[in-house]
Amino acid sequence: MTQYLAKPGDGYHQLPPETPTMSMTPWLDTAYYKEALDGFNIYDPTLWLPTFRFSVKGMMFWPWLLISVLTFLQALYLLEVNPDSAAAIIFPLDAHVILGGALAFLVVMRTDASMNRWWEARCSWQELMNSCISIGCQTAPALQTVKASEQMLMELMAFCVCLKAFLRDTTVQREECGGRMDWEYIRKLNAAHNPPVTALQCLSRTARQNLASNLGPAIYDETSEAIREMNDMVGACMKIKRTPMVFSYIATLRSFLILWLSTMSIPLIGEFGWLAVPVSSLIAFLFLNIEQMAVEIEQPFGNDANDLPIEAFLIDLEKILLEMTPGWKPDIGVDTGSRGDASTEATLARRIAALESAWRAEHLAQAETIHQLTRELSGEDSVARSVCCSRRAAMNGAFISMQPLSADYNG
Repeated sequence: MTQYLAKPGDGYHQLPPETPTMSMTPWLDTAYYKEALDGFNIYDPTLWLPTFRFSVKGMMFWPWLLISVLTFLQALYLLEVNPDSAAAIIFPLDAHVILGGALAFLVVMRTDASMNRWWEARCSWQELMNSCISIGCQTAPALQTVKASEQMLMELMAFCVCLKAFLRDTTVQREECGGRMDWEYIRKLNAAHNPPVTALQCLSRTARQNLASNLGPAIYDETSEAIREMNDMVGACMKIKRTPMVFSYIATLRSFLILWLSTMSIPLIGEFGWLAVPVSSLIAFLFLNIEQMAVEIEQPFGNDANDLPIEAFLIDLEKILLEMTPGWKPDIGVDTGSRGDASTEATLARRIAALESAWRAEHLAQAETIHQLTRELSGEDSVARSVCCSRRAAMNGAFISMQPLSADYNG
């Protein structure tokens, strides 16, 4: 079976009928990548119960614990050790309410800025995947040899894997590569100062050296444009990674947030007594948890639960590129027709019977039309009347002598 329609001298190669394929061999170790996905928050947004989580961990643990303990000690002193001073702390909460509103506004701005960075990173990865698929669809089949097409598709996958590792300040490991990946090529990329850019250079060289002379300029221009877009997306990812939030903004927000949470318990104790301890702890949990979430998505390329699940992107991209490899054939199974228990022969017989029925209906309609014309011409000239009669007789004879198609098929 010929994979590509080609003419002598053009740039599209043809596969021999018995080309051995590696359709079942991936570039990535799927088990390794699926195991890595277990650490990310991948959930069904339509379900409520799995989203109920109240965990105190990470960078928010110590501030939350400090505020909770401080509130407990304040309540112990003011309510048990020196209850006479409790009257001195009974004052309105207006000042803390106003400051809390301002802090809430700053926290929302902080979260929105982090979310914009997260979304920009997600869009950059989608653009990268789209460019890889575009090159795989347009350029890889146009190369002069099957080996060159396979090499280009492998280089596309290697580029994405190296970018993932580069954004996480590590290198591609041997255990995450499948049997189809060229490990020596990955080692060369790992040794480069900027592996993604080096991978783009190799990709451009592969296209330039393996395009036919008559197709080269046109296809290479499109490939160069796609590679330029991929380089722009790499730069966008590096911009996000190497540009933290403004230090003065973060320092001001956190300083006033801790000050507000530490002093808010005093008027709460005067108003609510021991109930101020859990209330203050819950409010601290809310604000500190939002701050921790903003810190996580501010750098979306890591392994935190709320970071981008890049492993899922790579698994999906690999499935698409594997279908573009030379010699790949889809497993379409056996067509059982409209009913699950019907065979292919029975389905074909039903289709033939439907065609016969349609032919008979058309014949009867034409015969009725000729019969009507014959009646209308009964008083006209004899030549026209004889033509109509001959036509009707011929059609009736053809209809009677027609052998059913289903009989021919069964024979």
